[in-house]
Amino acid sequence: MNPSTVLQPVRARACFVIRLRLELALLILVLGSCGSTSARPSSGVEVLVYNYASVPAGVLRGAEREAAKILGATSAELKWVDCLPASTTDERCHRGWTRDSPGLRFIAGFNKYQNREFGHADVPVLVTIYYEKVARRVHQENADSELGAVLGALVAHELGHLFLEDPKHSTVGVMEPNWGTIQLRSALNGKLTFTTEQAIRIKHRLELPERADQDSNSTTLKIEIDSGFVVVARAQVENLPDLKFIVDTGVTNTVIDQKLADRLRLRRFVGRILSFEGFLPMQQTRIASLQLGPLWARDMQVYVEDLPRFSSLAARVDGIVGMDVLSSAKRFTIDYEKRTLLVEPADHREQSQPTSTSFSVPANIQGVSARLLVDTGFPGILLYRDRLLRQLPEMRMGPPSKVTIGRLHLVQVELPGLQIGSVQQTAKVYLMDGPHANLLPNVDGYLGPSSLCTKWIEFNLDQHVLRWR
Repeated sequence: MNPSTVLQPVRARACFVIRLRLELALLILVLGSCGSTSARPSSGVEVLVYNYASVPAGVLRGAEREAAKILGATSAELKWVDCLPASTTDERCHRGWTRDSPGLRFIAGFNKYQNREFGHADVPVLVTIYYEKVARRVHQENADSELGAVLGALVAHELGHLFLEDPKHSTVGVMEPNWGTIQLRSALNGKLTFTTEQAIRIKHRLELPERADQDSNSTTLKIEIDSGFVVVARAQVENLPDLKFIVDTGVTNTVIDQKLADRLRLRRFVGRILSFEGFLPMQQTRIASLQLGPLWARDMQVYVEDLPRFSSLAARVDGIVGMDVLSSAKRFTIDYEKRTLLVEPADHREQSQPTSTSFSVPANIQGVSARLLVDTGFPGILLYRDRLLRQLPEMRMGPPSKVTIGRLHLVQVELPGLQIGSVQQTAKVYLMDGPHANLLPNVDGYLGPSSLCTKWIEFNLDQHVLRWR
C-alpha cells in the first residue's frame, strides 16, 4: 500500500520581468494534449488502464465499477481508458501518465513484490496493483466470485493516494494501511469508504474552477483568431474607432502601425524596444488615448513600426496591444473556442502612465529548471539555446531545421524531456540565442498558449495567477 516514490509538484519561483519586478504565483490547472478528444469535466478524471496481468474482462469491469462507486462518494467521476494492446491509437494512452490522467497498472507475479502488500502508488501519477497476489488472498477467503469488488477497493485505495497527493494512511476506512481478513470482508460487503475529511480533500483536488463568467463589471469582446493563435480585438485610438489590434502578452509596450501614426499626425522620436533578440531601435510617440473594451489609457507612450515589415502576422492590423494596457485589468480571459475576450477592469478604470508586467511558467528541460514567459503572440515554444547549453551542455535534441516566423530566423528541433506542469513529453520547439545576459536574466524562453492546446486562458493580475484549460 505504501507509495515507493513521492513526486513533488513543480513550484514557481520569483522572477524579474520586463520593466517591472513582480513575484507571480502560478496555478497550472490542466496541461492537455492537442490529440485529446475533450477536456475532462469538473470533478472528473481519466484513468489510463494497463492490464499487463491479463485480468479477466469481467473481473476488471467489476473492479472499475467498485472503485468508481467508492470514489463517487467524493464526487469524483472516473473514466477508464483501456491502453492495451500497445498498438492502440488512443492518443491519451501515448501521451503518458499525468497528474490529471494517472496510470493504473495490473502486474502479474508475487515473489518480486514480497516487500509490498497488494499494490503501491507513485504520487501523483501512477498506481500499480499486484493482481496475482490479490487473487491468491481472495481465494484464501473463499471469495473468488467477489474478486472484482476487492480489486476495486484496492484500486480506490491507491488512487486515493494520488488524489489526496499524500502517501500517508488513516486508521479507518479505505485508506487503512494493512489489509487483513477484516478489511477484505469490509471490501466484499462494500463498507470501505473515505472519511469525510478525505472526501472533501479529494473533491477539492479534482474540481477544476470553470472559466470566469461575465459579471456586472466585466465586458465580453468579440475577437478574431488569425493563423490559429493570433488574437485580434477591436480598439479605439483617440477619435478613431474600430481599429484592429493584436492582443499580445509577450509585448511590454503597445505598438501602432506607422500608417495609423501618419493618420493621427503624431510627432515621433527615436527610441528602442526590448524584443526576443534584445533591444531594437524603433520610433516612439505619444497618443492621447487608447481604449480596449473597458480598459482606458491616456497620454501614453507607444512605439511606431511598419507592422507588415515587422511581421507578416501583423500585416492586416493597426497595432499591437501590450501588457502596458492589459495590466490595467483586474483579469482578462482569452477564449479560443468562443472567440471572445473577457475583460474585467481594475478599480481604476484608466491610468495616465500605464505600467506593465509579464506572466511566466516554470519548466524542466532534461532535468534543468527553466522559466518561460507566456506570449499569446507566439505560435509555440521558443527557447534561448545558448542559455540552456550553459546549464545543459549535452542537451539531447533531434536534427535541426531552419524556419522563419515573422522577422525571426529560428531553428526547430524535437526536444525530449520537456516538462511543463506534470506533463513530460517530446515536443517540437524553436531555438535561438538569447539577448545579452543582463537582459531578461531569469528568462529562458517563451511559451505560446497554442502549444498547450488551450481552450481558454485567464490572466488574473489581481491575484497574480495564471489559469488555463
